[in-house]
Amino acid sequence: SATLTKSPGPWGGMGGYWAPVMGGYVRLDVLDDQFVGTLTDVSSRGFNTILIAPKQTVSLAIQSIGGNVVPANPTGILYTPDTTISAQQANPISVVVSCVNLPLNSPITVVVKPVDGPTVILGSTSNKTGTQAASTATVSITIPRGGGLIYATAATAE
Repeated sequence: SATLTKSPGPWGGMGGYWAPVMGGYVRLDVLDDQFVGTLTDVSSRGFNTILIAPKQTVSLAIQSIGGNVVPANPTGILYTPDTTISAQQANPISVVVSCVNLPLNSPITVVVKPVDGPTVILGSTSNKTGTQAASTATVSITIPRGGGLIYATAATAE
């Protein structure tokens, strides 16, 4: 455990290492913040990524779950679900993912995060139907009963 201090004078330090400090505040800007020590004075934490936009915007969206259309702008709020699935719907349930500007045959993963219970991650599938400009991927996944979140991720070398 260490103490990270910003001092008002020309010198400040962290864990025995001293360097000039000219006012301001302490900022921890890291992807995986594991600092468990003490921050003194004015401080903030976060991750400030630099993203370079692709030539064409790539997007994924859950299009339907068990044949039920998901709204274009889902909220993800559990007490006002974006879509519901009948309790009589048998597992596995079909999830259709729409893809825009994603190369065909890109690996796509569907993740189900129920309110209660472990996260369910389906092995990778791919968008095989359509074109790079507009394609879909369909996966069948066992979805636990109750509320939760469902989302898709994709990876591509382009």
